[in-house]
Amino acid sequence: MVAFRDAPVAEALSKELLYRSKKFVADLSNFISQYFAFWRAKGYDKKGSWELTCCSVHCLYEDIHQVRIIARDIRDLDDPASTASLVLWATLRSHVIMEEYTKRNFYEHPSISAVIARHLAANHIKPDTSVEA
Repeated sequence: MVAFRDAPVAEALSKELLYRSKKFVADLSNFISQYFAFWRAKGYDKKGSWELTCCSVHCLYEDIHQVRIIARDIRDLDDPASTASLVLWATLRSHVIMEEYTKRNFYEHPSISAVIARHLAANHIKPDTSVEA
């Protein structure tokens, strides 16, 4: 990477983070396909399956956003080292979140489990009490 030609440690770190980001996107793409197929197999129509899938992915991005927010308006032309360090810190924190999702195969992450729980609670059908067991 040309930007880090004179800083081999920074270059190695940026390459590693880029590699991990690419892997995360591939894993996320697989999750999206499998998650959609899971809900379709459970009898949901395409719209319902996509709603659940999109809501789950939205939660993932919200989690990443929460840790990256510290770098939102930090550009300081008088102190580029401070700017770079905050961007790096936010990036590293994002990678921690991405790793948490990946380690839990996305499905088992608490944010996605919460989406499923909210969906089940909102769509719960009360048993018919007039029918005897």
